[in-house]
Amino acid sequence: MLFDDQYPTLPESLPVIRQHKQAMTAVVASCLPDDEHNIRLAQRLTLMIDGAIVMAQREGNGEPAVALLQESLSEGPLYR
Repeated sequence: MLFDDQYPTLPESLPVIRQHKQAMTAVVASCLPDDEHNIRLAQRLTLMIDGAIVMAQREGNGEPAVALLQESLSEGPLYR
């Protein structure tokens, strides 16, 4: 399995990656009111945060990623 052609993902790293994503979602969810809709919101927020992290790592500069993340969070309700 490849992350992309340039950076192969080692199969043994996948369980660690999955556990990290689950833990990250749980932390985000713990910051929200206890509501069935907030589980989905936590998943969406985790995806946005993770995307910003990947973008910052790829570009070597976190400022554009943080700016896009802030813009995305301020544009309107995340419930849809």
